Amino acid sequence: MKKILAFVLAGLLAASALTACGGKKTEEKGGDVTSQTESKADQTESKAPVAVPDKIDDILIGAWTGADETAVGTYIFEKGGTGNFVSYMGDKRSVVTVRWGINEDKLVVSFDGSDVSVEYKYSVGEGEITLTANEKSIVYKSGPNPDRQDNAVEHQIDPAIAGDWSCTVDGITMAYSLNKDGSGLMTTSDAKNKESLDIRWYTEGEKLYISIRKLDIELELEEYSYRLEGEELVIIARDRYANKYQRVEEEIDYPKNGGDDNLAGNWYGTDFDMELEADGTGRYINGDEKCDAFWGIKDGQFYFTYIKDDKAKVSVYDYIADGGKLYITDEDGVETVLHSTSVEESAE
Repeated sequence: MKKILAFVLAGLLAASALTACGGKKTEEKGGDVTSQTESKADQTESKAPVAVPDKIDDILIGAWTGADETAVGTYIFEKGGTGNFVSYMGDKRSVVTVRWGINEDKLVVSFDGSDVSVEYKYSVGEGEITLTANEKSIVYKSGPNPDRQDNAVEHQIDPAIAGDWSCTVDGITMAYSLNKDGSGLMTTSDAKNKESLDIRWYTEGEKLYISIRKLDIELELEEYSYRLEGEELVIIARDRYANKYQRVEEEIDYPKNGGDDNLAGNWYGTDFDMELEADGTGRYINGDEKCDAFWGIKDGQFYFTYIKDDKAKVSVYDYIADGGKLYITDEDGVETVLHSTSVEESAE
């Protein structure tokens, strides 16, 4: 335990030492940051854990990465005195939860799952902090480990599962927002609490990988099997526990009160027709298919929504109404010309 405590006081190997107490490991690469040694007067070592004070120093909030000759470590200090310590030793990575606070001029950090606490003498420079304990000072630069590669690697993304998904089991709701660029959000909630975490995700064959992150630093990487069953996403953990997630349709308050009298009327085109009432109601007509619709104007754009199979189909257009013609251009730049039936009737 003395060797473990010495490593902790050095400031970097806390998470590696605490892995035996329940910390998790994930493969990762390490880097290098300048370190220096100060006098023994800066040393503060406790034989019993130091209580973590409630006071915090806002200037320390964020991610800070430093290194010694054996490892790279990143402190994540969050508001409220919580956080994490991520340690990289060769290809080994460990994460542990911490609590932190300020006692006079000392930074006090305790490590969950252990009776280890440490007091650092600290100083703040431009874009860096220096933490000193056990006769050793380490400079921590603002930001994540610069040698990490998980953001640079291009992974496969299955576009079929991009979107919002939700599953409720025993009163607990787990929701994923999977963006097409591989970013996302994981939210867990029950009747009293709700917690959201940033994630990154990617797929390889039938495997889904979800990386939980803070300040874009990977804390945990989970591997799942997955498959689509109609409108359900089945996620299987450890090839045993399967949860079925329902797709969540985004609820957007689209304009539906009209707003431009020049658009009121019946319009026909090559591919479809529109019937637009001045009050914002209407119909979408495509051959024998006729669907209720509504429309409106927002920020100078024409929003047209029709209902098919109990689902809203929304289109947003730039538009010009001129001389009995309605020119509409969709978000992909495709222009459609519709003709007013009233102009056609007048010509006859």
